[in-house]
Amino acid sequence: QADYEAKLIQKVIDDTHAAELRAAKKREEEREKYRQIFEDNRKHQELKQQQAAKEAEEDLERMAQYAKVLEEQERKREEMFRSFTERQEKLGKQKVDYKPPDLSGRVLMS
Repeated sequence: QADYEAKLIQKVIDDTHAAELRAAKKREEEREKYRQIFEDNRKHQELKQQQAAKEAEEDLERMAQYAKVLEEQERKREEMFRSFTERQEKLGKQKVDYKPPDLSGRVLMS
C-alpha cells in the first residue's frame, strides 16, 4: 500500500512537473511569437518611414524642377515683353507720314 501511495504521489509530482514544463514551453513560444510580431511591425514601420522620406525627397526634387520651369517661362515672358517694348519705342520714334487712302472714286456700301 505504501509503495502504491508513493508511486501515486510520484506520478502526481511528475504530471505536475510535466504540466509546468508544458506551460513554460507554451509561454516561451507565445513570448517568441509576440517578439516576432513586434520585430515584423518594427521593420514594417521602418520601411514605411524610409518610403515616406524617399517620396518627400522626390517631391522636393519635382518642386525644384517645376520652379525652374516657371522661372524659365517668366524669363521668356520678360524677354518677349522687353523686345516688344523696344520695337514699339523704335516704331514710335520713326516719323511716319500717314495719308488716308483716296476713296473718292469708290462706291461705299452702307
